[in-house]
Amino acid sequence: MGINTDTPQATLEVVSKENSAATSALKIKNSDNDPLITVSNAGGLGIRTNNPTATLDINGTARVRELKGNVSDTEYTRSIVADANGNLGYVPRIDPTVLGTTQLVQGNAGTKEASFPNDITTFHDYKQYLAEGNLNLTRYMGQSITLPPGKWVIYYGSLFVKNREDALVEQVDTPSGETISVVKQPTVWIRTKFFETKEPQDFINSQHIVPVDNASSIYNSVELTFTAAYTPLYGTFLITLTETKTLFLHALYDDMNNFSNERKGLLENLGARDSGETWRENYLYAIKRY
Repeated sequence: MGINTDTPQATLEVVSKENSAATSALKIKNSDNDPLITVSNAGGLGIRTNNPTATLDINGTARVRELKGNVSDTEYTRSIVADANGNLGYVPRIDPTVLGTTQLVQGNAGTKEASFPNDITTFHDYKQYLAEGNLNLTRYMGQSITLPPGKWVIYYGSLFVKNREDALVEQVDTPSGETISVVKQPTVWIRTKFFETKEPQDFINSQHIVPVDNASSIYNSVELTFTAAYTPLYGTFLITLTETKTLFLHALYDDMNNFSNERKGLLENLGARDSGETWRENYLYAIKRY
């Protein structure tokens, strides 16, 4: 049977009356004359609309009763999105191995920075050499991450190593008049913060990465005691980026009176072995906040 055609090529073939965008080849309405299905001359299929403006134009909700399943999640490399008018599109999934819409970015490969200038071997002398006594000077840890625009939660960890020598002993007079030997336990604070450069920064006064809100710290700290040779520091940081940036993790070695070249304890290592390999405890990654 042919409608508007003398040579139907199917059991039922319907041809538009006119060749224009406003012409419909098929219209089905309900008893109230409301449109149910419309097929336009341009090939658009409309549900509950007289004028479909896309290949499929649904004026209402949509439901899929059976979705494809039992496949590896890595097959799905795109996510469906919609604009304010309901037009569908897709965005690529950055890492299809991560379930759901979580976007995970790994930190850059860890590096062992060049040795200190003039054969300087300790962080204490390094700060004095570069900053001429600026105790707020930081050092890049060899850990960095490159993030695109968005809201991010950064997770990081670093292992600090101290050279532990003979105990510091101090002679103390007791109220009874007896003199005893007391082992002193000096401590040092290590603070970490992200900057946009590898170069040493003034920890207090230099511009730093601004947290998203009051839920985030500006920096994280750990205490390294005289008796501890290894101390890990773990932290999180919330930021919002409007452009792609590489962030560099810096450490501040605080309180020179307790750990220096003239005392029995000194900070020997900041996050990497002498061979150049980073410690296995070190990690750096970020998850996008949606």
